[in-house]
Amino acid sequence: MKYIIVPSILLSVLATVAPVRAGSLGVPELFVKGVYNHARHGTTGSRLGFKSNTKGVMVGAGLKLSNAMTVGIGYGYADTSVDEKHGQDSDIDSHQAFLYGRYQPNAWYANWMVRYSYGHYENEGDVQVKSKYHTNSYDLSLKTGYQFDCGVVPEAGVRYAFVDRQGYHMNGKRFKRDRNDLLAGLAGLRYEKEFPFDKVKWIPRANVAATYDFVSDKTVRNINTDIGYYQLQGRRMHRFGGEAGVGLIMSVGQLAFSVDYHGVYRKDFKSHTGMLSVKYNF
Repeated sequence: MKYIIVPSILLSVLATVAPVRAGSLGVPELFVKGVYNHARHGTTGSRLGFKSNTKGVMVGAGLKLSNAMTVGIGYGYADTSVDEKHGQDSDIDSHQAFLYGRYQPNAWYANWMVRYSYGHYENEGDVQVKSKYHTNSYDLSLKTGYQFDCGVVPEAGVRYAFVDRQGYHMNGKRFKRDRNDLLAGLAGLRYEKEFPFDKVKWIPRANVAATYDFVSDKTVRNINTDIGYYQLQGRRMHRFGGEAGVGLIMSVGQLAFSVDYHGVYRKDFKSHTGMLSVKYNF
């Protein structure tokens, strides 16, 4: 069975802007982030195996509207290559436009992000038959939590995505236009605490979380990571999954540098993402 894959950068923007927020009202912050992801799914029964590599970049600008609220806008680009174990390769270019925000009047906070993604796909089958098509996707992410003084942060969130894939021909078969939804929940713990040292602020962070797909098509596999939203034809992946990550922020004056790792795990599936970012507060 052939598959279709729909990628886009799952914005880790909020992880960039949340720990080191703009210091003055009405003063902008700019950031750039580079991301690399490797994902692999083993072949088990009717679930076809694949491996993929994605490299991407995102840029954005935020504005502090009040002592409690920050909003921003940005753009992301990703280039993905996919190898499927049963003879199909895919190359995907995707573009994203997004809005994000954070509201934190006290120790409680709420993050949100909305995004539109356009993807251009070129697939090559096992008999050198090629196909081209595009997708439009729309998604929304919400997350809330409470920051204790010790640095421990319990948090929970939801992710919703709607994907509209254009119909196409492949290996003599006609794949009709397809539309479907995904609704997933997340709950876990995060650690994040600032340690000043001379003129440098160090902020280590780590997180663990459980995820569950409440709504997903039985004939589609959905994979959501920091760098990609993938959708594959075939038997649905296991609904339950886990996430874990570690990172470090170094803040010097108006500049902040960060390095992060984020892993996504399900039965027979693993995704590993590395991220480097730079942010400047004017």
